[in-house]
Amino acid sequence: MGDERAVDLAKNLQQQQLAVESGHFPLFRYDPRLIAQGKNPLQLDSKEPTVEYKVFMESENRFRQLERSDPELAERFAEVAQEEVYKRYAHYKDMASIITSHPGRGAATTA
Repeated sequence: MGDERAVDLAKNLQQQQLAVESGHFPLFRYDPRLIAQGKNPLQLDSKEPTVEYKVFMESENRFRQLERSDPELAERFAEVAQEEVYKRYAHYKDMASIITSHPGRGAATTA
């Protein structure tokens, strides 16, 4: 008992939701069959992140240990990670907005 690495399974669902809402784990689907229908095979299911990434970091032991050992590094990491979350979401959103065409029928366009 008392193991810092232990996972509280009672909070597992909340932790997963926090990972999605913070942008740590965006949800998307890829179905190549949609290409034949002229649809984008990438479907972005996540909404834009609504929780700061730092909140997710504070809920994870691995990041709390960094905060304890080197607070300045942890703060810089949180800032860079937040920017990366926004960039990654924008990238996935852009990719999901591309309208593909059936092979041999022309180039892809954006919605």
